[in-house]
Amino acid sequence: MSGASSLFRQLKDNGIDLIHQLIEEGWQEDLLLDFKTVEGDSAPLTASDRKNFAIALSGFANSDGGIIVWGIDARPDKPNEPDIAQRLQPIKKLKLFVSELQHNTPHLVAPGIVGVEHFSIPKSQTKSDSGFVVTYIPRSESNTHMAMGKNQKRYYYRSGDSFLIMEAFMVADRFGRRARPVLKLDCHFEPASSTGNKIGIQMVIGIKNVGQGIALYPAIAIQETSSLRLNRYGLDGNGRTGIPERPRSSYRPNKAYRFFAGGANDAIHPGTTLNVTTVPIQVFREQGSFPDLTVTYDIFCDGFAYSGEENISMEEYVSQFL
Repeated sequence: MSGASSLFRQLKDNGIDLIHQLIEEGWQEDLLLDFKTVEGDSAPLTASDRKNFAIALSGFANSDGGIIVWGIDARPDKPNEPDIAQRLQPIKKLKLFVSELQHNTPHLVAPGIVGVEHFSIPKSQTKSDSGFVVTYIPRSESNTHMAMGKNQKRYYYRSGDSFLIMEAFMVADRFGRRARPVLKLDCHFEPASSTGNKIGIQMVIGIKNVGQGIALYPAIAIQETSSLRLNRYGLDGNGRTGIPERPRSSYRPNKAYRFFAGGANDAIHPGTTLNVTTVPIQVFREQGSFPDLTVTYDIFCDGFAYSGEENISMEEYVSQFL
């Protein structure tokens, strides 16, 4: 999970409590976090608001992605220091403001950015149309995005706590950059040998490339737990795995990870999945419930790294084998 998407989830999960925490703890703007107030503290967006939003869309998308928290006044404590969240400045007509952000998002940057999200955080239950908005802007994997506010038409990037105009050589480098791979965990279930009342199932764990570039030197580390043990016989029952397993001591030896890493001849093309290994599962026909499985993993390739945790609903999958 990227830093920006992780912060976005924290804000979504903790809502107004985390908004107050930003002020109490004096959170600083940084590479992934930007605070903004709204002109007049109310919707609709003004020309100045749209210009600031266009810069942020371009700057975050052309960098590592980021979060905007609307409705927080941030200023430095001292000259030449980062802006710090100082006070809450809630936005009136909150629903209209979110609607305006959603409407303007595809028009304030070119080309448009896939995956931008907005959600509101009401100031209180009694004042549901006043509060704050959080905007998530993902890193763009293949395009360079131009801010399209009035009289703008410039490319921006994020550096520290600021948005800066990209120099000509930076824009040229971005346009010449090869497409990046984006890897995700892939899990699916297949039947295995069954005897009598016992039903054998295996969960196949793989790496899926949903990006536009080829994933070279793919690797995955999977944490074993009491409820998730990898099959020592691999994918085919003969010990074969999709990419070679490395010694346990080579990756987080104290965390019970199994580490699989490909070499120069291993690649995952866009839109394809590389099956790596399996997890054997046995259930009984009369079994009433099936506990979920949690897969904790790190996934890598040349130019990409991601750590995540995926909860697998066994109820959803096991029923098809009964």
